[in-house]
Amino acid sequence: MSAAYCLALTTYLCIAVRARVGLSVVTLTEQNFEGFLTTHEKVLIEFYNVSDQSSDSLSRELLAAMRKVRSYGSQVQLAKVDTTSVDLVKRFVPKHQLPVLMWFTHGEATKYQRTLRTANHIADFILALDREAVVRLESDEDLKNYNRVMFAQLARTSPEFRVLEVVAAKHLDTVAFLYKESAEKSVTFLMDGFPPRSFSGDLTVYSLDHFVNTVLMKSEEPPLEQEDGPIVVVGSTFEELVLRQDKDVFLNIYAPYCGHCQKFAAVWTEFALQAASSLPNLVVAKMDGTQNGSPMPDEFSWDVYPSVFFVKAGSTTPFVYHDERSVSHLMSFASEHGSGLLR
Repeated sequence: MSAAYCLALTTYLCIAVRARVGLSVVTLTEQNFEGFLTTHEKVLIEFYNVSDQSSDSLSRELLAAMRKVRSYGSQVQLAKVDTTSVDLVKRFVPKHQLPVLMWFTHGEATKYQRTLRTANHIADFILALDREAVVRLESDEDLKNYNRVMFAQLARTSPEFRVLEVVAAKHLDTVAFLYKESAEKSVTFLMDGFPPRSFSGDLTVYSLDHFVNTVLMKSEEPPLEQEDGPIVVVGSTFEELVLRQDKDVFLNIYAPYCGHCQKFAAVWTEFALQAASSLPNLVVAKMDGTQNGSPMPDEFSWDVYPSVFFVKAGSTTPFVYHDERSVSHLMSFASEHGSGLLR
């Protein structure tokens, strides 16, 4: 066997091995789950129940999707985890119907979740998200090409830029993130027809994400006066009226077109009137969920109406109320689970 042939064969085998690298869907366990997420910048994970008859089929589709995205040059890592055997993943899938695909960046879950079943759809989902979340601004004139943008001036090598990347990856479908190399360390929200809004405070993932959610949040105008019964909450008053330090809050998220909401409205009003006289530590509120958003969508989100949240004084984590929707049950729940603060 000639030296040239050996060299050619070795080269071919190396190329073949490299081509196979990454062409497997990693099975995650308690032992490797956290490490895998923090090791890879972008990860798509399938959360499934092994007893589901479709789990084997979906695994094959996931592998086929990986082959397709690799052919386009995408290096996104794909993994799967059986939710019946890994307890820690329950914090990611408490209310989603399995199986579900979830997108992670820099070890953190994003809002991008899908229940896709075919390789082509999964691949399209990956390719739509596998792009630069933060784009460098070549010229100030380029800002005119965007109708709304988070414009950051900071150094790419700074810790703040990593924060910008993490937050930008959570909002790929809502707002553009641009940056200009600078030692200034500033972030400004720009939107056509509105004055600029500047971020203030320490630049952390939580604080910047909250800023983005707040400026993008839809909101009606707050009422000039509150009437007897449930207080009216809108997006812009959500934090002030719902996340209170001195009182518990029961919040009903409704839709005007929802028949169940219309029937529940009378019960909710009577509950508010009774609570006002007998539960002084409780605020009963309502919000039109079709016209208003939440500044904390990770904690407060809804896709059905009515959705009822109970928030203890000083807390930002709600309890989703699923019990009987009667005045007596609501009163009992508030009395039993309330913080008991009287201020």
